[in-house]
Amino acid sequence: MNITDPEALKELKRVRSWNLQEDVADYPENERDGRSDMQFLTDECSYILSNFQEDGHVLCEDLQEAREILRKTKNGKQVPLWQSTLKLVWDKHRIESARDTVNEYNRLKSLMKRLNDKGFYGKW
Repeated sequence: MNITDPEALKELKRVRSWNLQEDVADYPENERDGRSDMQFLTDECSYILSNFQEDGHVLCEDLQEAREILRKTKNGKQVPLWQSTLKLVWDKHRIESARDTVNEYNRLKSLMKRLNDKGFYGKW
């Protein structure tokens, strides 16, 4: 599906969410039901946020695991020096992945707040 509204495109680029971009691209044009680009973006964002908050959903479990990893390593700043090089590389990868997950969630929350301030409300 193509979004043509420049404001919606700007918000989509600003949030840098792989989940949101994939949902927007894969959504069939004929099921849009005449919603504006901004309303469509709001609905998709609220759906992904609801998945992040729904117990048992993969995104919710990823977010909880990411927060736990960052909590244990003090936001990725405290990695034990005695670890082997391979384990250290693996831990750094896990920490970066955890940061990406938490940052994506925070960017989606921020986008949802901006869209709500503009008068667009999601259905989830």
